Amino acid sequence: MNRNALCDAAAGDVVVTGVVCGTIRSELGETIRIRNRPHTQIHACLSGERSYFVDGKPLLSIRSGDVLVMPAHTSYDTRAESETGAEGLNVLFYLRDAAMREIVLDSVPFIVRDEDGAYRRDLQAIYDDYLKGGYALLRAKGTLLALLCRLFTQHAMEAAAGCADSIAPALWQIENNLTDRLDMDALAAMCYMSRSTFFRRFKSEVGLSPAAYHMRLRLGKSRDLLSSGLYTVEQVAVVMGFYDAAHFCRLFKRETGELPSRFRPA
Repeated sequence: MNRNALCDAAAGDVVVTGVVCGTIRSELGETIRIRNRPHTQIHACLSGERSYFVDGKPLLSIRSGDVLVMPAHTSYDTRAESETGAEGLNVLFYLRDAAMREIVLDSVPFIVRDEDGAYRRDLQAIYDDYLKGGYALLRAKGTLLALLCRLFTQHAMEAAAGCADSIAPALWQIENNLTDRLDMDALAAMCYMSRSTFFRRFKSEVGLSPAAYHMRLRLGKSRDLLSSGLYTVEQVAVVMGFYDAAHFCRLFKRETGELPSRFRPA
């Protein structure tokens, strides 16, 4: 999985378009062929089991309680494997940026286990609002964006859990808590490393120390706030946790070569 895909998308404007929802039921052995479907798909398996194939080769299998995220522009065959067939709920959609360019979140499908049924409830709510139409579609799109965040977060954490050397948990913590102060001991513990090992591994993987990486992201967010025209330099300094405006300006100029005021609209 491209770890930064959703994080990068979330840094700008994300627009959900072309939402289509529906249920699907297949009898044992029944095969459905999908060729270059342009939508991203989230499929909740409600009952039974279903297998997926690409060019006749097994790709993956899902069972009741699984949620499958299938990237856009994929081609596959899917077949029901249970005596009682297989039933599921599909939510299809496009993601676009502010210029309406397509955002592709990943290149391979992945599965998360919906242990407590929370994903299923959200997908059902999206489906219900989709059928209602009107203003309910706005609620459906909002629920879908929140669901995507949780799905990708769970997937990233599960992928990292099996690798003691991975720094993915620390990256996620830093990238999603920009206004928090760094706790190096806590970040190292998330990755099952000593503080010194974590520091070396992080710098090797990212090319920056954890503090430098955190600062780069904070300053990038600060630039976005300034560009919005809704925040003064002083307000950004407070919101983003800098000591004061002068401290913020010094760091900003050192890292970007520009004063923060340069990014405020005239």
